[in-house]
Amino acid sequence: MKLALASVIPLAILGVAGLLVLSVASYRIAARFEAREQESPTRIYGRAFALERGAVMPADDIVARLKRLGYRQTKADPVSPGEYRSGRSLTVYQRAFDAPGGSVAARRLRIHHAGRQIEWVEDPATGDDIKGCILEPEVVATLYGANQEDRTVLPLAEFPKSLVDAVLVTEDKHFFSHPGIDPLGLARATLTNVRSGSIKQGGSTLTQQLAKNLFFDQERTFTRKAAEAGAALILERRYSKERILQAYLNEIYLGQRGSVSIRGFAQASTFYFGKDVRFLDLSESAVLAGLIRAPGVYNPFLHSARAQERRNQVLAAMEEEKKITPDQRRAALTQPLKLRKDQGAGKAPGKGISYLADYVRQMIGDDAPDFSRAGMRVFTTVDPALQRRAEEAVTRGVAQLEGSYRKLRRKEELGKLQAAMVVLNPHDGSVLAMVGGRDYTTSQFNRITQAHRQPGSLFKPFVYLAGYEQARSAGWGHEAFTPATQLQDEPLEMTVGGKLWAPANYDNEFRGPVTAQMALEQSLNVPTVRAAQLVGLKAVVTTAKLAGVQSPLKPYPSLALGAQEVTPLEIASAYATIAAGGMRHEPRLVDLVEDSRGSVIFESKPQPPKRAISEQAAYLVTVGLQGALDRGTGASSRALGFNGTAAGKTGTTNEYRDTWFCGFTPDILALAWIGFDDGASTGLTGAQAALPIWVDFMTHSGSDTEEPFKEPPGIVWEQVDPVSGGLARWSCPDSRWTAFLEGTEPGDKCELHGWFGGLWSRRERDADQPERVE
Repeated sequence: MKLALASVIPLAILGVAGLLVLSVASYRIAARFEAREQESPTRIYGRAFALERGAVMPADDIVARLKRLGYRQTKADPVSPGEYRSGRSLTVYQRAFDAPGGSVAARRLRIHHAGRQIEWVEDPATGDDIKGCILEPEVVATLYGANQEDRTVLPLAEFPKSLVDAVLVTEDKHFFSHPGIDPLGLARATLTNVRSGSIKQGGSTLTQQLAKNLFFDQERTFTRKAAEAGAALILERRYSKERILQAYLNEIYLGQRGSVSIRGFAQASTFYFGKDVRFLDLSESAVLAGLIRAPGVYNPFLHSARAQERRNQVLAAMEEEKKITPDQRRAALTQPLKLRKDQGAGKAPGKGISYLADYVRQMIGDDAPDFSRAGMRVFTTVDPALQRRAEEAVTRGVAQLEGSYRKLRRKEELGKLQAAMVVLNPHDGSVLAMVGGRDYTTSQFNRITQAHRQPGSLFKPFVYLAGYEQARSAGWGHEAFTPATQLQDEPLEMTVGGKLWAPANYDNEFRGPVTAQMALEQSLNVPTVRAAQLVGLKAVVTTAKLAGVQSPLKPYPSLALGAQEVTPLEIASAYATIAAGGMRHEPRLVDLVEDSRGSVIFESKPQPPKRAISEQAAYLVTVGLQGALDRGTGASSRALGFNGTAAGKTGTTNEYRDTWFCGFTPDILALAWIGFDDGASTGLTGAQAALPIWVDFMTHSGSDTEEPFKEPPGIVWEQVDPVSGGLARWSCPDSRWTAFLEGTEPGDKCELHGWFGGLWSRRERDADQPERVE
């Protein structure tokens, strides 16, 4: 009795231990399985575009956007969502999509154009006008988590029957009858593997493949195969066949986009064919099912012949299993591979996108480690086309600079020359594009939002802005600061903090008396310092703060020359206030964030703009900055190919550490910065380094409009001698039409260029006066 009891107790202990181990394993497998069902990448979307009457959106731009969204061109009218036809009008079968404010159902649209503008949008079937129509937002970034994967989770009912049948026929014909493992298939594979001494055949069921993807690495060993089989049995014990099949269809690895894994058939359908998985035809279903065996070998982008051969094998197997008829197989065999044309072999996300993703995370204040796998939808203000153009301009600009100047080339990745760009809509503060550096994979430091650099001459417009703003309130008998105010460009010395400070111009030359307008256009240092003294440094600080500079500013004389640090985003935002006629808009990137269930968890409603400065003062600075592009430090922009209406300013700091250009049209503003992170000298000016990048972006993005800046009320124009600031005489060697606040225009004629010319002052407008918009 005692002997029997002694032998039973260890067995009981082993049995209890085994059950405990099995229970723990079952719990962990179930926890991982159910968590994975809920996981999907957080996607960041660009802004949706309104297809409305009068919108400036050429047909070619819409077609390019449709191609990026994965739409396919057809010769006849489109019959399935995700197709379009281009001709005298543009017919689009829109896919269903989610956008801020709700879901949009799939529908057909016909878009008519008049030149570059949309004339109207109608229903092709009825001819009725369609109003409130938007083009679906593009995904500009996907937050993948540590494993760099992209997947879209769908319920089983969303997958077409042709795809499900193709998968089961090729991967597991007995899926609905086996317990998780296929004993006969496993026996055959085991015999082959034992003979070879290594894993040559898998014999895996669909459930085992799922277990391998969820719980194990890709090591091919006997131990791993045994553990995989055990996990499959546990899955089959706990979950229905339908739930396992659904997980498999959402999980299986089907290819690579750069460094990103394509997981599941929903994402693969978009990646390879640019269409919703629900609308796959039989041929396309067979192509995707054929990828499972070896996605690299049968990648249709790289190996179209192999992919077609594998598709044909899948179709033959489906016919053999009576899942399709011979006629269906023959029809599918004749179908060409209608792949997504804009993907090629698959492209990795743009180098600037991850800077955007980081800034999104910062703006919504979500530091949760699972943020990237929470399946959130983040709707932003980003224009994907402009984002792509900004990335390309930065990449080309850096390459050209390094190719032209040997001293800019460095071998160490972290020490290389850097560039950054931000693009804003000055009329609502929207961030349209952001590139925080030349390569996110090398450096995650976002130079647009995190770098504090001296703006140099880029700060000068705020000196003149402060002066023009003061002129509005100048009392009787007080001389107003105007674009014609004469400033002395001659040696200047002053004591600052007990030390002698003697500012000089960038060319170390002095020009004598110049007007404020000329000093701004030519970016003259000494006259700008004199202007700041005349206006008052505290007034300059106040004006810059009102415009949008948030970094601390001290009323030191060197402030006028941009010697105090700011971030590129805040200086761009301050320029946007000038571009918006003095209205201040806070920079805004995120519109709306939804969780995986579609509930809004964060919303950034545009705040009402604030009047920061008068529109008249802003306009006078804008005119001055137009002159900087036409005949000042930014004049090389014309030689580089930019011919549109724009205002802008170069910036170069001491010892050429930072080079800048910020410019705007009536609709858009872009800032470019070039420099080394360690503050080393580039030896280049803003016109040499940053301006070409700005021109590249503006010309390639179609932002070189000829539309003039809108002139506010209370502005008058006079033809002025640019040296004396007096009304130009016929004898003046040069003259400029100059804008003034009404009541501050000069009343005296030029006193420098002869008396006889004073018989007439050219106060009447003539052909060379700038165009006005009321």
